[in-house]
Amino acid sequence: MHIKIENVRIGNGAGSVKALAEMERLCQSPVVTDITVGSITRLQRDGNDGNTVRFDPYSRTSLNALGLVNRGLPYYKDAMPYMVALAHQHGKRLIASVAGTQLEEFAELTETMFSAHVDVVELNLGCPHLFDEKGLYKKPISYDPRMCETILAGMRSNIEGTSKKLSVKISPVGDDILPELAAVLIASKIVSEVVAVNTLPNQTLYNPDGTTWLYYHPPGQPEVTLHTGGLGGLPLLERSLEIVEFLRMKCPANMEICGIGGIYGGEQAIEYIKRGASRIASTSGCMLYGPGIFYQIMDELHDLLEEAKQKDLELAEASMPGA
Repeated sequence: MHIKIENVRIGNGAGSVKALAEMERLCQSPVVTDITVGSITRLQRDGNDGNTVRFDPYSRTSLNALGLVNRGLPYYKDAMPYMVALAHQHGKRLIASVAGTQLEEFAELTETMFSAHVDVVELNLGCPHLFDEKGLYKKPISYDPRMCETILAGMRSNIEGTSKKLSVKISPVGDDILPELAAVLIASKIVSEVVAVNTLPNQTLYNPDGTTWLYYHPPGQPEVTLHTGGLGGLPLLERSLEIVEFLRMKCPANMEICGIGGIYGGEQAIEYIKRGASRIASTSGCMLYGPGIFYQIMDELHDLLEEAKQKDLELAEASMPGA
């Protein structure tokens, strides 16, 4: 495996950087190459009310129903040019993650971010925090390949033939959906990167006493109590690796793959690279441990790559005539 550590791109996942102060901390990290801001929605979202996030440090399992907390498009329209300049000043790419429920929202959010000269816009089609007006759960958009196709087709005229880079973040969909979803992303001709994956939606976890990890109310609906959230961390690792490997086999070489889910050290990072990821990202790790998690990942990854390089040399020497 001939991979140079300086070619590995790494950064946070959407959800871990929303404010300028959070971004400034990541800018100070010499190992971080990409900073993702958002997800950003059209209107400000203050999040759900109650116990909305939990992380178990022993199993490295996370469950969250934060509810896409962000300050809304008007704020980011003004702040994003400064964020872009700050990121570029420190040699980082800035990725703006946007989330909506229909084409018109995604189109407005995307064009506003491109007008601020972000390097990449990430369409968050895997957001697990979608509910209808009655508080009932709705599946993420990436579980509906036809809806994904509609959104991408509606955006094609503003992106195709330009230098704009569009990324799509998907859910850990099953094998019954993944081939069709991948075909839609490839056929769109405008997706430059697939981010795999977001959290597994609509999951409930229980404490030993039978109580639930999460207990919250959607905004403005105190009469509705929910217990489900997006499952992340190490439980997501195996499925995420499978999806990254499938996408790398099916997608054209110029379509990049970002691996995300369960990365807390070099051991997980190198598995993503082996499966074909050209970029790796950590969300829970960044939120829990701050920028220091990226030092740890890259230090461990460096050692693993050096170890693999040495093994390759030993195998080559052993196979030489007369060895």
